Amino acid sequence: MSWSIYHPSGTHEGSTVTLESAIAVVGMLGPGSTIRMGQNAIVWCEGVDGVAQDDIERTGNVISDRIHGFAHAPSPQHHHITGG
Repeated sequence: MSWSIYHPSGTHEGSTVTLESAIAVVGMLGPGSTIRMGQNAIVWCEGVDGVAQDDIERTGNVISDRIHGFAHAPSPQHHHITGG
């Protein structure tokens, strides 16, 4: 799996192969930078979720929990809108 890193301005900074590298990069970019799975699924927002480098194990656990949540979230076709 690769991790996409986004600058607080929203521009794509690059991708990493390891989560540890992604954590290091968001630490350098500062608050508002994000780690994403692909281009859209934000799994960490620096400064909102915490400071990634302060506790790498906790950061990894938060990201793992989010990925697990994405995998078990209902897909859009499971939501039906009924008329009134």
